[in-house]
Amino acid sequence: MSNRIHQNGFVTVAAASPALRLGDPAANATLIIQALEKAAQEGVEIVVLPELCLTGYSCGDLFGQ
Repeated sequence: MSNRIHQNGFVTVAAASPALRLGDPAANATLIIQALEKAAQEGVEIVVLPELCLTGYSCGDLFGQ
């Protein structure tokens, strides 16, 4: 983390919502990493992602199969 929080009490926070693939954690991990790298290049220090973004939100449908 940068020293900005120590200098003026602020951090840069962003939300990311990559286009995910249901039931494809490997592909989702790649998309998430790309979003995190882009945010870091733009000076973002904390990135908020959707819950279950690694597996996809509708896993309940897959668990029953």
